[in-house]
Amino acid sequence: NVAGGKSDAFMTESVKGRIDVSNDGSSFVNLTITRTHNGAGEKDWWYTADNKDFMQIYTNPNSSLIDIQGGAKRDLYEEEYSDEYETIDDLKKIEETMIRLKGMNAWTMRAFGKNVFAAWLITPKGETKELQVKYQVPGDPNFTLDEKNPYTLIFERQSGVQSKVKLDIAAPFGYIWRESETSFYTFERENPLAREILELHLVKN
Repeated sequence: NVAGGKSDAFMTESVKGRIDVSNDGSSFVNLTITRTHNGAGEKDWWYTADNKDFMQIYTNPNSSLIDIQGGAKRDLYEEEYSDEYETIDDLKKIEETMIRLKGMNAWTMRAFGKNVFAAWLITPKGETKELQVKYQVPGDPNFTLDEKNPYTLIFERQSGVQSKVKLDIAAPFGYIWRESETSFYTFERENPLAREILELHLVKN
């Protein structure tokens, strides 16, 4: 939240999505991040200010973005910074990898060994905004459709950010998840830990 007052105190956020797993272990991910600004009834301006969130989705290092919609049409910075400002080397290295995507109001970048998709999500008081992201994760050459070889989902969130999470994970055609005994498994958390690890096992249907 950059230059958005203290509006974070009145923001609620949810992450919903579907992950379709293919026979080669690749995944197609369709995410929707929803943010609501509940500060309309507050008197102080710092609570009613537009919530300006530079949303960043950290994904597998070899993932590829298919589409991202809902990002605000604005530059990375509201104003250009001159050479008089001091720079931090680690942040500069990340920024040098940033590529702006035409027609999507979004950027891609590399950070901490992850492929990152980013966009501004600006939510005025009393309103709800959504960011929709679709991306592909390629399969692993060593992946086999074997009950002994689990499909692993790792979900991480920024410290201090509270989000409801619901992800529906679809098994490849002809298989079911041992844990749910159906072709779908739902990963749902009201207040997820900073790092959640889920292992699912495929069984031929």
